Amino acid sequence: MADPWPITPKKNNTKITKFEDNFAPTPKLPDHAQYLAILEAKLRKLKSDPDFLRQLQEKREACLRRLLDSDLQLSFDSLSQEEAVELIKYDQLTRSQEGLDQTKSLIISESLTVLTHIVDLSKPDKALYENMLSNIDLSGIEVAYLFHNAGHVGVLKQTTELNDLQTWQQYFDLNLFSAILLNNAFLAKILGPKLVVVNITSLVGRVPFANMSMYGTGKAARELFFKVLALEQPNVTVLNYSPGPVLTEMFNSICDKADSEDLRLQFQQMRQSSVLTTTQTVAKLLDILHKGAYKSGDTIDYFD
Repeated sequence: MADPWPITPKKNNTKITKFEDNFAPTPKLPDHAQYLAILEAKLRKLKSDPDFLRQLQEKREACLRRLLDSDLQLSFDSLSQEEAVELIKYDQLTRSQEGLDQTKSLIISESLTVLTHIVDLSKPDKALYENMLSNIDLSGIEVAYLFHNAGHVGVLKQTTELNDLQTWQQYFDLNLFSAILLNNAFLAKILGPKLVVVNITSLVGRVPFANMSMYGTGKAARELFFKVLALEQPNVTVLNYSPGPVLTEMFNSICDKADSEDLRLQFQQMRQSSVLTTTQTVAKLLDILHKGAYKSGDTIDYFD
């Protein structure tokens, strides 16, 4: 059937040599200078606020918590590696089974099996750790990674004021002894695959900082333990990774609660200028592990 409304294309020989306005700047509004002045004043006020970065961090964490608490189902295939790490890290409900189950539900992948356990690491229990690991299926596993990241900053006071033995005992139970027993239980279970152990350490374990003797001694002891492990177990690859100054709740607690004014000011200045994000330091760690250019037992800092 013929088209009842045929359209005959018209020939247009006109050459276009410029755009309609040729990107000419539009006239400025009469109050543009006043508007810019207001924005710059607000920016100066924000920069002068020592709590600005902390407020942004708290807002970010609140957004992630709302995401985790919602009914939205996410596939990790749609997230970048760093985004997946961030979602897991900021699951604030992981002390409960409900929170762990919510985190587990976010990891939608046929290639992953996620096992969760509620564990109080301030009460080291090797039998409990062995029981946790008993359900792991090692078939087909070529490389196993164990990350030791649990810990607490401890009491931020002068050494002469740290006289409570129970406080010291509880601190080392959480930050050292539980890591040792969990590590030994893991090594006893993982015999066949290549094993990589990553201990998250700190510059504070190698350089003295006022008010941080409790945190520093715990980090120093744990780092040396894993260096000896590397020496004794040549089939195990050990990395001590120092993540640098990272904007976390622990970092903010040092800024706000340390007895030493000099320490508080030092960390507050870093919070306003050179503090790292968790995404930055995790990306650096993954790059180090991928390249493998280190000797077992080495300590590598973010800034190395």
